Amino acid sequence: MGGGPEASGDGSVAIGKGVDRSIIAPNATITLQSPIAAPGYSPLHQLPSDLPDFTGRDTEVKDLIAALDRDGGGAAAVSAIRGMGGIGKTTLAVHAARRLLHRYPDAQILVNLQGHSEAPSLTPVEAMAHVVRAFHPEMKAEDDPQRMEAIYRSVLAGQRALIILDNAADTAQVESLLPPPPCGLIVTARDPIPLHGAVPLRLGLLPRGEAVALLRSAARPAEATEEEWDRIAELCDDLPLALRVAGSFLAHAEDCSAADYIADLTDARNRLDHLTVSGTRGDVGAVLAQSARRLAESDPALAALWQCLSVFPADFDRPAAAAVWGIEEKDAVGPLRALLEHGLLLYDGDTKRYRLHDLMRPLTRDVFATVPDQDPSPGSERRFENAQTMFALHYAVALSAADDLYLKGGEGIRSGLALYDRESINILAAADWAIEKMDCHEAAPILANHLPDAGVYVFSLRLPTRRRIGMLEAAVQAAQSLGHKEAEGNHLGNLGIAYAALGETRRAIGHHEQALLISRKIGDRRGEGNRLGNLGNAYADLGETRCAIDHYEQALLIAREIGDRRGEGNHLGNLGSAYAALGETRRAIDHHQQALVISREIGDQRGEGSDLGNLGLAYADLGETRRAIDHHQQALLIAREIGDRRSEGNTFGNLGNAYADLGETRCAIDHHEQALLIAREISNRRGEGSSLNNLGLAYADLGETRRAIDHHEQALLVAREIGDRRSEGNRLGNLGLAYADLGETKQAVDCLEQALAIFEAIESPYAERVRGRLDELRDKTHAGWFRRWLGWLRRTLGIP
Repeated sequence: MGGGPEASGDGSVAIGKGVDRSIIAPNATITLQSPIAAPGYSPLHQLPSDLPDFTGRDTEVKDLIAALDRDGGGAAAVSAIRGMGGIGKTTLAVHAARRLLHRYPDAQILVNLQGHSEAPSLTPVEAMAHVVRAFHPEMKAEDDPQRMEAIYRSVLAGQRALIILDNAADTAQVESLLPPPPCGLIVTARDPIPLHGAVPLRLGLLPRGEAVALLRSAARPAEATEEEWDRIAELCDDLPLALRVAGSFLAHAEDCSAADYIADLTDARNRLDHLTVSGTRGDVGAVLAQSARRLAESDPALAALWQCLSVFPADFDRPAAAAVWGIEEKDAVGPLRALLEHGLLLYDGDTKRYRLHDLMRPLTRDVFATVPDQDPSPGSERRFENAQTMFALHYAVALSAADDLYLKGGEGIRSGLALYDRESINILAAADWAIEKMDCHEAAPILANHLPDAGVYVFSLRLPTRRRIGMLEAAVQAAQSLGHKEAEGNHLGNLGIAYAALGETRRAIGHHEQALLISRKIGDRRGEGNRLGNLGNAYADLGETRCAIDHYEQALLIAREIGDRRGEGNHLGNLGSAYAALGETRRAIDHHQQALVISREIGDQRGEGSDLGNLGLAYADLGETRRAIDHHQQALLIAREIGDRRSEGNTFGNLGNAYADLGETRCAIDHHEQALLIAREISNRRGEGSSLNNLGLAYADLGETRRAIDHHEQALLVAREIGDRRSEGNRLGNLGLAYADLGETKQAVDCLEQALAIFEAIESPYAERVRGRLDELRDKTHAGWFRRWLGWLRRTLGIP
């Protein structure tokens, strides 16, 4: 209970989270395919597959490798002559990167900045987060650009990593993304990107000989004269994308010779005005449009499927294509293969994912206008609208699958986050569609109501809080339009939790109170108890512990009334922690012991371990440290028995603190190092930060203050990475105290002022304590200055 996310029940509208996934709407049930599997995935090695028929570009490849094959790293910015798309910038970057693996073995990370796609361009903060998460998958979303840049540089420091920033819109999008040496950087963009220290590489059209070689390779087994090959390459403007499309067309158009194609294409330039491709010369646009037109004439059903694929703003896999087409996955193999053979689709063999080139996307929307006698149904607005709906539904299921994996713990956490990261552009596009269409499409409010719950755990890590709040506000509106009061209350409760994460605790309380009113109005006693518990947590964060206790006690009464033993144990645990905060430790122990009885009664081993740990903390507060250690060791046994590595690490940390209280600092350090090892092993960033902080405190006790500062700085970085404002303030406070111990008052004051600003912003009860320490330091600084001035005056006047 408490501060965790709440799951809502939708009544007559549901999207299942089991094996059979379905959308149940008032008038229809849409059953989707099984959740997308999360195959083995290496976030540190993201290079796409190289083209098997990569042709030419010898000079450019040599120059690009020369710019990056250096001990201290390097950078290059690859742009296109005339700002043309389809010239092969990404292909060249990947080809060169694969020849640089010896130089950058630690990581090769590709970030699609989406500078010229229909999806919104990535912000610098989002791009940096993509890179950081390759190293630390559980990093929370970050809103602050300066803090994100500090994290980005710290994570890459000392790494031999190659970063490819693909499809940049402009310099402003990438200038803050220059990595520190010895990292390497490749930027691709349609227009020149001037970057400090980056070698500019302007990519021109293929020389005619290389263009013809690429064309003939793509066109096999088609035959033509040397003059015809040369003329087709000329019509393609020697552009690699157009050459591949033209070659694929000739390879499969048995009724069209090279001479016929040239004549047809020449004529097409005069009658395909509405099939335009922005950013290309007319001949290139005609080449691409001609293939689309001929597909619509010869195979309108396949062309209609191709058109539907334009709903994807990013790359996609075969199950997604099948879902959009409304067919079984096995039946999607043939159409996808046919579109690849026609050169109208791109495919990465390593990731097994497809995509439409940005220059192709506009053609899919207009392709049927060239066929006046065609039955309108294959390319009709209705079909395209259906494809958009199925796209949104499919990615709602993908989101649920990612959340399911995350909830399994262990490797499931990484797999779930990897699945979300792989599909995030499509998932967020589905959410945007649902929000945009809420007033005009039956499925849209159902999805808008469902999505925040479907991805509640992965969203809590991946979505910036402000974006999550926008989604929850839309969900509240959707629930109201659907008349689902319970769901509305859950969304309001989660809005309260989101605002609490921002430190806007008073606003959080307002939302929890609205949710509480709804629960009481509809007679949802369980929901009422949850709202009261969340209100208790919010008041506890404000330091209003008595008010928190009042809410916990009301929640406890409800849990006992409805026979919710698990909830009863949770509320007793919260009450115990609240009484401990007041210094009423014996009373805290009484509540934790009651919670322990319930956990054992219902067979909740995880809860039992938590209760034992809380009892250990309480006995430590009483100074009964050996008794505290005994309870922590019992908790450790349970954690190991049930394979709960996170709790095992936390318990090692508690044991370390207990041994530190006994003055056994070296033993304490040993336990904190074990906790740190586990946290890093399971990617528990919060636990990692806590362990580093505890190690800092232990080294400070030993008088190794510089070593303590090093650990506190690492802990501060982690707190900023995961967006934990409260821990950030604590780490800054510890740094301030360490600097004060060294007599470095200026640094101490600076750290404590930052801590105070955070504690005041989140209304933490620690603000007053930090303010008092700052006053002491400032008084000492002033007194020291006065003593120095008085000494100078005495020396000047000759006064002994």
